[in-house]
Amino acid sequence: MAASRKSAKRSAGKKGARAKRPSSKKQPTRKSASKRRGKKSAAPKAAGLKRQAKKGLKAARGGLNSVLRAGKKTWETLKSTTAKVMD
Repeated sequence: MAASRKSAKRSAGKKGARAKRPSSKKQPTRKSASKRRGKKSAAPKAAGLKRQAKKGLKAARGGLNSVLRAGKKTWETLKSTTAKVMD
């Protein structure tokens, strides 16, 4: 009679336990070049972000100023036409 195969249930526990143990044959791996390189200071990034924020703020202010200018023109026109109508 042929030998029967082990059931999956019986071997499952052993496989799990084996996976948890560290392998004795495993060689220590070398760190990647990026990890071996020293950390850069965060100052340049912060300066870049500040510059970017300043640029955005300047653009926003420019847009606001143009709106104010247009609004002032409209207000002056409205005032003058109203004055003419009243006279």
